[in-house]
Amino acid sequence: MIRILLNSTLTDIRTGEVATALIDSPGVLSVHHPHVCRLDEPHPALEAHVVMSEGATYGVALKRLIRQLLMDRFRIGHCTIELEGLAEARICGNHKSVPGSYELPGRAPV
Repeated sequence: MIRILLNSTLTDIRTGEVATALIDSPGVLSVHHPHVCRLDEPHPALEAHVVMSEGATYGVALKRLIRQLLMDRFRIGHCTIELEGLAEARICGNHKSVPGSYELPGRAPV
């Protein structure tokens, strides 16, 4: 109960594994500020900023893809995803300087 009230990180779902799964998705360049916690005992949740590749389609279809991935692989049924283009990501900060940022090797940094 204390872990839920403190919005603490889960021990059974690794944030890095979730972020890596997200950046393996089509159209995703990187993920930053990911946080996995529990809404209540049986319900994990995720919030994260997802940076889209140039030319990626924003909107409902992409969020649907991300939500389905999170449910299928990690049983995360609630997520808050902030979709960002490159310009928004630069405003948010340099990912390499932000703890908890994830990129695929070989992809251009934001």
